[in-house]
Amino acid sequence: MFSGLSTSKNFAVARPGQYLDWYPETLDNQTDLYQQILTRLKLKKRGDITRFSSFNKIANRIDQEIINFSKASETQRSEILKKLQIDLRNTGFVKENLVRAFALVSVEVHQQFGFNLHREQLFCAWALLHGKLAEMATGEGKSITAALTAIVAALAGAPVHVITTNDYLVERDATSMRPLFMRFGLDCSYVSLDQEEDERRSAYAHAICYVSNKQLVFDYLRDRQQLGNRPSSIAARVQGLCSVQAPKPLLRGLCFAIVDEADSVLIDDAITPLILSQQMHGDQDVAKSLTAISLARRLKNGEDFTIDNRSRRVIVTEQGENQLAELTSGLEGVWKNRRFRHELTRQALSAIHLFQRDKDYIVRDGEVILVDQSTGRVMPDRKLQHGLHQMVETKEKCELTGQSETIASLSFQNFFKRYKHLCGMTGTAQEAATELNRVYGLSVVSVPTHQPSRRNKFTPQFTLDEESHREYLVTEIKKCNEIGQPVLVGTRTLAQSERISEFLSSANLKHQVLNARQDKDEAEIVSKAGAKGAIMIATNIAGRGTDIPINEVVAQLGGLHVIVAELNDNQRIDRQLIGRSARQGDPGSYRYIISLTDEMLLRYVSSWWLNCIRNSFLSRSSIRSLICQSLSNFVQKIHEQRQRKMRKQVSLTDEEMNKRLSFSGYKE
Repeated sequence: MFSGLSTSKNFAVARPGQYLDWYPETLDNQTDLYQQILTRLKLKKRGDITRFSSFNKIANRIDQEIINFSKASETQRSEILKKLQIDLRNTGFVKENLVRAFALVSVEVHQQFGFNLHREQLFCAWALLHGKLAEMATGEGKSITAALTAIVAALAGAPVHVITTNDYLVERDATSMRPLFMRFGLDCSYVSLDQEEDERRSAYAHAICYVSNKQLVFDYLRDRQQLGNRPSSIAARVQGLCSVQAPKPLLRGLCFAIVDEADSVLIDDAITPLILSQQMHGDQDVAKSLTAISLARRLKNGEDFTIDNRSRRVIVTEQGENQLAELTSGLEGVWKNRRFRHELTRQALSAIHLFQRDKDYIVRDGEVILVDQSTGRVMPDRKLQHGLHQMVETKEKCELTGQSETIASLSFQNFFKRYKHLCGMTGTAQEAATELNRVYGLSVVSVPTHQPSRRNKFTPQFTLDEESHREYLVTEIKKCNEIGQPVLVGTRTLAQSERISEFLSSANLKHQVLNARQDKDEAEIVSKAGAKGAIMIATNIAGRGTDIPINEVVAQLGGLHVIVAELNDNQRIDRQLIGRSARQGDPGSYRYIISLTDEMLLRYVSSWWLNCIRNSFLSRSSIRSLICQSLSNFVQKIHEQRQRKMRKQVSLTDEEMNKRLSFSGYKE
């Protein structure tokens, strides 16, 4: 583990170059288990702070040091910094070093930005430096907290990666925090999509590098390919000593990671495979895809094939197999082979029936672009595998891109476990606390809000059908708009966001839509959602990481009102959406307005139960609401349980693959 966790006074920081470890990373988690146990015992013995109430004594000491450092001259603070840097490199993150470091950073933050770091932010940074995952509410200042943590780790000599979910936030935070880092003699940069290889290598060479999770993993995979896919950095060191033409990796290893929006990165994206590939072009792909789509459209649902919506699978029946054999009797090539014929047709059926336009993907400039279901953002760098993407392109009459050959693959789950020190922040982590601890060894620490919450919850409304859902939504939004209260409507799918947009247009309500089609401008768009009279429809958590400020006029009107218009995959994502209102002690409110025709309900609840609930709409509204809310919670828990099992299976598969590759001497 990263030595910053160690409290040993003679333990040097494990940084690149020390002891010839040019590319530090943890490739075998089982090997590090004993060291992890020892580390945790040391932390517990020395007083590992996991509750805010226990942090107050340390905060008092920090406050005293802040007073002392504020009275010191620039020259004196410079000398204090030099000694602190030496102490951090020699003795690690012991209490005495962290107290001085936090005080020094607090003084510089005040001089640079004109505000004081509050105790909750200091507590959060303390938790991060001790390898925790901090649950910190939206708007509580996670960006500056990450900067504080990065400064202390970088002063200790560790290359720091500050990781978040999109490239806009990467550039924004790196640019805004750079002046603060410079006051400590630390250089900072960021990695962007359009950078060339040398620019990326230069960015990672800085003391602190901001980068998105996807960019980081792809660059790591490129390094592993360049180093010959070897399971350790020994080969790279030997090669560097023996050859002047040794490959130059992009990264300096996986030393210290601060993951912002950690639940999105470590949980929602956990099972997503990051695949380094190269295009394969074949003249027969177009013909095969066209034939498969044509055949699939001639098969009958319920007779020739069935659809399992829960597992998103198409199953070809025995009657369907016979029908396929008859339909392809005059065709040559792969269509003579039963297995190939079955697989091609099944893929075509999946493209037609399981992948819906404006939900699972969009078509932009004649190109099929996937939509991330957990964030609502487009994923131009990802393709469906095993020819399925080409089937969707054929269905949409787009030019086929050609299938890709996988060079290297790695899941986020497997990647982040390789960091010597991993920590993170998010507004919603408690629901996934057990899984985060099991998979990544991260304990969740709750950080209280700086100001008491003033968020109001209104009675949930469950409507009979799509029409009544539309009417209730329009009525609710119109009522807020008449007094000037801003409204943020959250949906799970792109299609639903555009349907609601049509409803509001018909009612002559001016509004803004934020979904996968506006992904480039999402931060700028969402930042205006708190303006007086604003109405915004946003898919899921689009614009996450960007504050929605309100002024005093809006505060007097009740603040931002959030409407959850579609059931999300789990309650954690609901909380992310709801957390956009009433930030930093501001007023705000939210309400669930859900239709009984919601896709999540239809997927997991039998039609018999739904009919029983519809018939109960003549009963008391309070009982009706309670029944529907309980049912919604049940559905979300079932779905999350399925997702959790999938993530666990991916983890087990990764571990098994690692054992096989280690035995064969090959990795990735």
